Amino acid sequence: MNNARKTRLVITLSIITGLMIILSAAVVAADNDLLIEKSVKPGNEDVFNSIGAGSVYDDSFFNFFKNVLDRNREDNSEFGVASQNDMVRDYDCDQLVSRAKQGDSQSIEVLISYLSQDDEEMRRCASQALVDVGTPAVNPLIRALNESDVYTRWYIEETLIRIGSPSVLPLISSLDHENPSVKCSSIEVLGRIGDRRAVSPIIGTLSDDDAGVRRCSVEALGRIGDSRAVPPLIDSLSDDDAGVRSSSAEALGRIGDSRAVPPLIDSLSDEDRDVRVKAIHSLTEFRDSRAVEPLIQKMGDRDEYVRKSAVEAFGSIRNEMAAIPLMRALKDDDDNVRKSAVEILGKNQEARAARDIVDLLDDSSGDVRKSASNALVAIGEPSVEPLVRSMNNRDDNFRDEAVSIMIQIGDPAVDPLIESLGSEDKRVQLGIMYALGDIGNDRAVMPLIELLGKEDTDVRIAAADSLSRIGDPAVDPLISVLDLGTDIDTNTRKAAQFALLEIGNESASDTLIRSFDLMDDQVHGLTDTPIEPEFKKPQITSIEWILDREEEQVRKSTAAALNEIDEPDAKALAQALNSGSRSSIITTAHRIVQHSNDKEGLDNINEALRNEKGHVRISAILILEEIGYRGSEELLIHVLLRDNDEIRNTAAFALGEMGTSSSTEPLLRVLMKDDYDNTRSSAALSLGKIDDERATGQLIQRLSYESEASVRSSAALSLGMIGNEQAVKPLLSALSDSDSEVRWYAAISLAELKDERSITSLVIALNDNDKNVRASSAYALGEIGDAKATEPLIELLGDSDRDVRTSAAAALGKIGDRKAVSPLIRSLNDADRDVRINAAASLGIIGDERAVKPLIDLLQDSDDQVRNSASNALIMIGEPSVLPLIESFEYGDDRTRWITIEVLSQIGEPAVKPLIDSLENDEIKRYSAMALIEIGDKRAAEPLVQAFRNESLKDPEK
Repeated sequence: MNNARKTRLVITLSIITGLMIILSAAVVAADNDLLIEKSVKPGNEDVFNSIGAGSVYDDSFFNFFKNVLDRNREDNSEFGVASQNDMVRDYDCDQLVSRAKQGDSQSIEVLISYLSQDDEEMRRCASQALVDVGTPAVNPLIRALNESDVYTRWYIEETLIRIGSPSVLPLISSLDHENPSVKCSSIEVLGRIGDRRAVSPIIGTLSDDDAGVRRCSVEALGRIGDSRAVPPLIDSLSDDDAGVRSSSAEALGRIGDSRAVPPLIDSLSDEDRDVRVKAIHSLTEFRDSRAVEPLIQKMGDRDEYVRKSAVEAFGSIRNEMAAIPLMRALKDDDDNVRKSAVEILGKNQEARAARDIVDLLDDSSGDVRKSASNALVAIGEPSVEPLVRSMNNRDDNFRDEAVSIMIQIGDPAVDPLIESLGSEDKRVQLGIMYALGDIGNDRAVMPLIELLGKEDTDVRIAAADSLSRIGDPAVDPLISVLDLGTDIDTNTRKAAQFALLEIGNESASDTLIRSFDLMDDQVHGLTDTPIEPEFKKPQITSIEWILDREEEQVRKSTAAALNEIDEPDAKALAQALNSGSRSSIITTAHRIVQHSNDKEGLDNINEALRNEKGHVRISAILILEEIGYRGSEELLIHVLLRDNDEIRNTAAFALGEMGTSSSTEPLLRVLMKDDYDNTRSSAALSLGKIDDERATGQLIQRLSYESEASVRSSAALSLGMIGNEQAVKPLLSALSDSDSEVRWYAAISLAELKDERSITSLVIALNDNDKNVRASSAYALGEIGDAKATEPLIELLGDSDRDVRTSAAAALGKIGDRKAVSPLIRSLNDADRDVRINAAASLGIIGDERAVKPLIDLLQDSDDQVRNSASNALIMIGEPSVLPLIESFEYGDDRTRWITIEVLSQIGEPAVKPLIDSLENDEIKRYSAMALIEIGDKRAAEPLVQAFRNESLKDPEK
């Protein structure tokens, strides 16, 4: 403290001391030593000593002196030192306690005034001082209840409670106070003191006009717990105030007198939610069998809080009758009700509920899901079978949680899990194996060994991994498997090797090395097996798809004509044709034909071709087309040349499906002379399907001179199917046809012909305004395979249409120009999965190592087919892929690592040495070991054994 502040404090205290001496001469003596709050300077004790013990002071003196000391305290706050403030407070409190021991009335009043101060520590100090005063402080404290705020009243109540028994009679006397708040405070204090002398007086207040007083009374009686209060409390269950009824129900539960059970059961029907809840809680405490059925009924209450309370009651009341209602509560609309129900059923280990609780593992509430998991663990073995069954057709999160639960159940889950190992759902099977490995019971060893020979790589790896986590108990059985030598299949041997390596037991070393010697004969240049790229071909570039499209148009045209016939059979056939369902079409046609005459078999069909009704003849044609019976061809040709428009059209298309060259001449006649456009178009298509070169000239003529576009397009497509090179020039001309479908079909046919004369025209067609033409032209250029098309096709990788980009990506791979590598790498990020598939396949064909890292990244694609295309591409690139693939073990996820292992194993011999070298890296050696085992080269045997000797990789995260 600096000198200036010390000087100022001394002057202030001197002035105060002088004032006190002067004023003390003018007052009458009285027993009042403690008048004011102490100053912050310890030396102020002299001030108190200078005041006569018999002095009496009026209020003005109190206020003046207290204000001076408060200002002094504020000045002292400038020091800002917490420890000094705490020291001063402790000193002040000591002085209050010391003066309180005299117990005079004015000291008591001053102490009571401190109960309303802002300083929490001083309030507690004053309360303790009043407790020390005891009996003399009781009446002043009770009087103060009437004049205090809520917060001060709480301190007064706490002080009276701590004074205890001496407060009881004065408090009882105050029960007739006119202020309900004072009365309520007195009742509450009496209840918390718990003196039985207060029971009867408090019972008397149950009839008070104020509901708040009555609530205080029933609560106090509940705290005291005297059975004399039971009858009046039962009466209070009928009080007009819901709060009184609710508190009465709670009080009766606290007292625990069985006389209350029937009236509490009645209160379960109270209109107020809180009353029903408190009645449930109290009945729960009684555990009286009379309450079971009423409590069960309350699980169906309209209010969710009541239902929840009723459910929770059966956590304490164990009763068989409650099991089924509790299981029904698992489907309650309220999250908290479901949560409570599942917790009680788990606590009660209710096996019958396991199946329903399993369904809650994908509940919308996280709390319910967590409680369901805990309950299933508590139920134990009965949970396993429904858990396993539920894993079918659920998402990965659900299956992971189910596996976690079974692991926590532990040994009791082993036998049911073993029985479920044969699940047809692979993901379920993998989850079961993981659980068995984590539980680690040796009963699972032999069943897991049986799975080592499965064709599915994931199953083999999971079985080996589980055996490795079981550890030493699996060593001898695995050695026995490898000792079988050539009597076991390669898959089993590889999986057993991996499991033993991971266990790291030295006793298996010799067996492992011998097993690699046996495998070496099976490992010879895995890369010698060619990998064929699998391109995605847009439908619009497929002749088969286009023919199906044309057939659909013929069917719809025929259906439209049939709908004009006012006969049920005709309309039924039209409906079947419009449905597109071949089975529906043939079924309807058979029914119509069978009912058209009394013949059977083919005679029935042939007779139907002569029927006067058009829909019968159409039905017969459709059947012949389906069965391909050529013996009826002459009759079909007769129909083709002489029947009405739509029947001729149907017959023309059917003859193409039957595909006999004897139909060529009649179809050519129809192509040249029929006056119905649809029939000529169908005839042109059928000539292409028959593949008779005699039709080439007429088809070229129709392509060049026909006015109807549909006939020109059909002729263009058929020329491609026949494949005569005479068609090249007419088809090139057709690329400039005014009709986009003609241009489209011409491009597809040029792809079939693969003539280099087409390149320039097809490159121009890459800019056609029709997307089908652009896609088909790109496809055609890929089939021709000339590098002159590379740059135009690269530009097409940015086309707005997915089919165009897909065709361009495939075409660039077929051409194989390295200029396409960087653009194709960019296409690996295309939004469309078919584009990504074709870009990866093309990069594999080109074989440039610049593509390796992007292709490895593509192994993490969300689409299986994209990942497969990237895998094949990396295998095709071969040795340049090896080191980047091994490095990717460090950052890939598990799924990507398994794919990488498969790719390295397919690359084969070039990967062996780099993989052996990588065994020194603890972060990736597990995966390198898998790849080496898959390759099976005997050079890897000793390095593998050495790397894993005396180690156990049982960390699930690895």
